[in-house]
Amino acid sequence: MVPSETTVGNRNVNVMELFDLKGKIALVTGASYGGLGYYSAEALAEAGAEVSVCDLPTRLNDLKITANRVKEIRGRSHFFDMDVANPVSVAKGIEKVEKEFGKIDILLNNAGVMLRKPSLETSLEEWENVIRINLTGTWLVDNEVARSMIKQGNFEGRRIINVSSGYATMVGPLPEAAYVASKAGIANLTRDLAMEWAKFGINVNAIAPGVFYPTNMTRPLANDPEMLKFMSNRTMKKRLGDPKKDLKGIVVFLASDASEYVTGQIIYVDGGWNAW
Repeated sequence: MVPSETTVGNRNVNVMELFDLKGKIALVTGASYGGLGYYSAEALAEAGAEVSVCDLPTRLNDLKITANRVKEIRGRSHFFDMDVANPVSVAKGIEKVEKEFGKIDILLNNAGVMLRKPSLETSLEEWENVIRINLTGTWLVDNEVARSMIKQGNFEGRRIINVSSGYATMVGPLPEAAYVASKAGIANLTRDLAMEWAKFGINVNAIAPGVFYPTNMTRPLANDPEMLKFMSNRTMKKRLGDPKKDLKGIVVFLASDASEYVTGQIIYVDGGWNAW
């Protein structure tokens, strides 16, 4: 039987060791309870990481639920409010994580908003708000965390994971022009930052989720069972993503040493939606 191990440098590493996040410090944005950020924070903590979580000041009550869940898993939690579209708030937020943990190894950049509205009915202010939060906010947090990582030295094992969407390369049956434009922007931003920061040992990838249900963004679809049925049937798996389990594996993979040779990639987690 061939041993389940691979050679890294001059030592052999068991494959399960590659997924171990013990000793790693992770930051998850948009992490309040009920969204994909919550389940991502849970996954990172379950894999051994110390996890800091943040969201808008208006979401602090839900964010505390996430922090309490992280504490149940790891025995310690850290949470704070941060507006990803505000550069001053972002800079202060990263400083808080550095003060609490001394470093950042992993960023899961999840914060974002949805605008489901026909383009002809979308105001310039609404358009710019979505782009500012989803795309500019991703860029601001990525940049600030990258600066922190570079300042730490030891250029290896650093991971930035952005959250794009299955709609990064296609559109769905609902009018979401600002949203899909922002998520397509995140995909190419991810590729560029991967190219720029590879020399610093920072892997930059993006997860492109399909429709996960229920989450804060998709819960309103409960009022439209026909749309839920259509979206389920659109996937090869004939079901929507389960936020409690279907995203966790890819989050841990991209955060861990198992993905050391993976960067600049957009990984679709959508039940096969984008494949046909």
